[in-house]
Amino acid sequence: MQRWELHEGTTHKFLEARIEGAKIIMTEGKIGTEGRTRIRYFASKPSAFWHLTMIVSSRVHRKGWLEVKVPKRSKARARNEQRQAARLKKAKRVPARYFERANRFWEIAVAGQQQTIRSGRIGTPGRVTLRRFAYRVDAKNDAERLIGAKSRQGYVRKARPTSAASAASRRGGSSRR
Repeated sequence: MQRWELHEGTTHKFLEARIEGAKIIMTEGKIGTEGRTRIRYFASKPSAFWHLTMIVSSRVHRKGWLEVKVPKRSKARARNEQRQAARLKKAKRVPARYFERANRFWEIAVAGQQQTIRSGRIGTPGRVTLRRFAYRVDAKNDAERLIGAKSRQGYVRKARPTSAASAASRRGGSSRR
């Protein structure tokens, strides 16, 4: 994992990025917060690496961000993260709600204090954003607020497609490229 920080006047931000297989996982936000995590999927690992290089060169190097060393995780921290992951799995899951508008989709799921939002063009995996809240109620209320906003934008609730083939057929294409 790589981490960059920006300290400029009253602005104190961070950006962490790592590559796992063919995806880039980026977390960014104000220093002292958990930040916002985004996951971007790519066709291959070299493609993901190239995109991360472009992000770093355009965003980080040109604007005064400094790379900092990320301390290795302690065993206690690793155990704590495993416990949190186990609690999340046990948390009451609200089924994901899926919406479409023209050739785009938007999906939201809430599990405990975490919100998972996936959006993009129909037939693609889309972009995933994870958000954590202090309380479960906050995550649920924010999801309802976002659903209302998307409905006002013209998104209509639909049944989630079961496979890439069905999504491609709804788009009017084939599942093969």
